[in-house]
Amino acid sequence: MGQTSLDDHIRVDKLFLLGCSYDGRAGKAYLKLLNPETQEVKLVYDESGHKPYCYVKEPIEKVRELKLPGVVELTREKKYDLLRDQEVEVTKIVASDPLAIGGSSSSIREKIKSWEADIPYHLCYLYDMRLTPGMPYILVDGRLVEPPSSSWKIKEIVEEIFGDFSDEEKRLLADWVSLLEAEQPKLKHLSLDIEVLSPVATRVPSPSKARDRVGAIALIGSDGRREVYLLKTSRANEGCEIEGCEVKVYEDEVKMLRDLFEVMGEYPVVATFNGDDFDLPYLRHRAEVLKISKDDVPISLGREGASLKHGIHIDLYRFFMNKSIQVYAFDNKYREHTLEAIAQAILGKGKVAIEKPIGELSGEELARYCFQDALLVHELLTMDDELILKLLVVLSRISRMPIEDVCRHGVSGWIKSLLYFEHRRRGCLIPRHDELLEEKGVISTKAVIEGKKYRGAIVVEPTPGVHFNVIVLDFSSLYPSVLK
Repeated sequence: MGQTSLDDHIRVDKLFLLGCSYDGRAGKAYLKLLNPETQEVKLVYDESGHKPYCYVKEPIEKVRELKLPGVVELTREKKYDLLRDQEVEVTKIVASDPLAIGGSSSSIREKIKSWEADIPYHLCYLYDMRLTPGMPYILVDGRLVEPPSSSWKIKEIVEEIFGDFSDEEKRLLADWVSLLEAEQPKLKHLSLDIEVLSPVATRVPSPSKARDRVGAIALIGSDGRREVYLLKTSRANEGCEIEGCEVKVYEDEVKMLRDLFEVMGEYPVVATFNGDDFDLPYLRHRAEVLKISKDDVPISLGREGASLKHGIHIDLYRFFMNKSIQVYAFDNKYREHTLEAIAQAILGKGKVAIEKPIGELSGEELARYCFQDALLVHELLTMDDELILKLLVVLSRISRMPIEDVCRHGVSGWIKSLLYFEHRRRGCLIPRHDELLEEKGVISTKAVIEGKKYRGAIVVEPTPGVHFNVIVLDFSSLYPSVLK
């Protein structure tokens, strides 16, 4: 797994954009690009000089007087304000790093009213580079370009069938067909589960402190890997046999974790159930407690969850928690968001039933319990010809968000990202949340509309007078228009 600069003259036939992150030490954004043939992830660092930024309405002189932290450059730009339907002049504040824009009480957005300051930097970078996660690209002379074979063909078909559409409609239609019809990447993935030996049965181990030993680790790969790593203890003092699985007993927890981290580095995708909040943070902090070098730990922790330095992490708990996934993708088959409830509803099988705390299980009982949890994650991921992975890739393309972000956000987050992408592409100023309310109305004061189960939305005060070119949006009949 290499590290490459965008200035390097390299050509890889097809690479899928898996994710995007920010390297604080390098001070640059970097892309995670999957080679589907080798299943290796190439890290491609930005060399365009892109920096975090936001906009303010004050002139440059006024901004300078404030002596804001981390400011690298101030420039005046013209943006289109869609709320007021007019072009506006704004000051663009370019900062040294994302935390200077918004990360503390002394950051720029806390000192001055700013626009586009709350967009996560990795998403900001993708919007500006016009890159769509989940799509195939070719790396030519340091630039990511779309494969030439498909785009012209789609435009040709759209022109033939929808020749009477406007140029804008045909462009949008071709873009959407390209997103939905593009090749799906084959993802090599690893399902992971850990069990922690807590000395107190009623105490849940703390991922941030990670004081207790990791007793078992189950690993199931799409390449046929079936392994359980078992720590040798007074209760787990010898090997055990699980059909179709290799059990390795370790006397040294450090050795066990090192072997785990080495295996994780072989997979571009690692899947867990609640791994954002427990498994991966626990492993990362446990490695710190055991003084394992950070360079040997493939896990990176962020504000929204855990990721991999050379890959991505899919937390199925976050995914199945999404109401749209629960209702529309799985027809409300499950109601509770536990691994047991979801697996029983979708797979018709569940966890291994235990009547003792984890710390009191024998080695064989612990290994079987841990293995079954990882197996359920794997089977959820691979059911119906890897339906979930394919769905995540399509949602990633539509929302213009990396797969990890799709897992962690609901439909409103997906739509917001798509709108941000379109605003940036069209050179429009993205409005602030409070600005929308100020310009377009106020929230309805009634908590629940009479006879309805939902809360009131925004009430728009009509402007008196005669109006022409009025567009009517009938939301109860809007689906055909949206589909078009």
